[in-house]
Amino acid sequence: MEVLGLDRSHCAIGETEHPFTLEFNNKDVRITTNYAPDNVASSMYSVIHEGGHAKYELNIRDDVQYTCLSGGVSMGVHESQSRLYENLIGRSLPFIQAIFPRMREFFPEQLSDVTAEQFYRAVNKAQPSLIRTEADELTYCLHIMVRYEIEKQLIGGTLAVADVPATWNRLYKEYLGVDVPDDKRGCLQDSHWSGGSFGYFPSYALGSAYGAQMLRNMEREFDVWGPVSRGDLSQVSAWLKDKVTSTAACSPRRRWCATPAGILTPPCTPITWRTSTVSSTNCNFCIFYSILLSQEGFSMELDLGAITAQARQAAAELLEVAKLEEGDLFVVGCSSSEIAGGQIGHASSLEAAQAVFAGIYPLLRERGIWLAAQCCEHLNRALILERDCARQYGYDPVCVVPQPKAGGSFATTAWRSFAAPVAVEHIRAHAGLDIGGTLIGMHLRDVAVPVRLSLDHIGQAILLSARTRPKLIGGSR
Repeated sequence: MEVLGLDRSHCAIGETEHPFTLEFNNKDVRITTNYAPDNVASSMYSVIHEGGHAKYELNIRDDVQYTCLSGGVSMGVHESQSRLYENLIGRSLPFIQAIFPRMREFFPEQLSDVTAEQFYRAVNKAQPSLIRTEADELTYCLHIMVRYEIEKQLIGGTLAVADVPATWNRLYKEYLGVDVPDDKRGCLQDSHWSGGSFGYFPSYALGSAYGAQMLRNMEREFDVWGPVSRGDLSQVSAWLKDKVTSTAACSPRRRWCATPAGILTPPCTPITWRTSTVSSTNCNFCIFYSILLSQEGFSMELDLGAITAQARQAAAELLEVAKLEEGDLFVVGCSSSEIAGGQIGHASSLEAAQAVFAGIYPLLRERGIWLAAQCCEHLNRALILERDCARQYGYDPVCVVPQPKAGGSFATTAWRSFAAPVAVEHIRAHAGLDIGGTLIGMHLRDVAVPVRLSLDHIGQAILLSARTRPKLIGGSR
């Protein structure tokens, strides 16, 4: 606690079975730990983890105490502080080198033949295990995924409470290759579910992701490891207080993510269609993170130039196949959330929508083809057209103006870009692009023909396209 910079006059410590942090205000925070007689590292890292939570609460500004703005901006962000101190700082070689001489003073007999390097390797050993709180960083998220899968099934009504132990044991064998000997070391090892904290576990995985981004930005701004190697965490703590903790829940999470932590870019990205069961992915870890991030309102890093180029190429290829004529209708449904690697309807991005619009609209205008931008389901998948187009086809306008969170970013971009935009309820388009599963079929003419393009994605969103043809009734085909 001393190395962490925790003021013991405002932060007490106690002993419990499952460590936790309790805060009353920024002057009274209490942490707990559990002592394992045969594992000194267990309690040490428990204190560092809970100490990260405590530092968050102790650093919150006085003016938001006792208001709804006090506390963390989200539990994922709160866990970023505990897991950053515990794992990224606490398990680093510079930190171990700083504290190891003190550890030898406390345990001279046990550590007499152990070096700081050996202790560092011991606390970073990677192997499958039964207990989440003792898991290494390589396998930790597998423990979270087990709980995440079970929670989804419990909430969805597809798993009975009585069947949780068997499902837990099966998933631990499948994900980690370990056999669970009893429920104490199985589904009863955490206090979260018994306390009603369903849906909390993914916060740990998010915290790991956020913490890594914070550390990366710290390293860009100052020397992190030199002071840490001397046991001085003051610069790290000051950076986190300034960028993250002092503002409590006052800052919008999207702005927070862009400021202290940069933009999350997983090591690989999902390239196949996402479903509610999260079963078909290129990388289970990345799809797990992308869904969690989209639920918190974040998106992955975007290459806007590439998105524009992909949209232009897709539109050009479809125009070539469909043989559209001047005055024809071209419908586009576009999920900017899916393009950014999120879940449709959860992380709308005007930047992504504008990049798509920039690739498609000029191409259609030079050919005299009308663009119809489909809204999202909140506006019943209405369409944004140019007024002259609506007049040409005899479509009656309706009174609505799309917004990014109600209508969608692509429809909003079209509304803001057209000289005289109107919204209509239905059209019968001659061809169209579906970017991200937006279901444009309801706005195509009666006989739609799928078109296979050279692209199957724009950004991270799956891409489908179709042309239409007249009905062929009787006669030769």
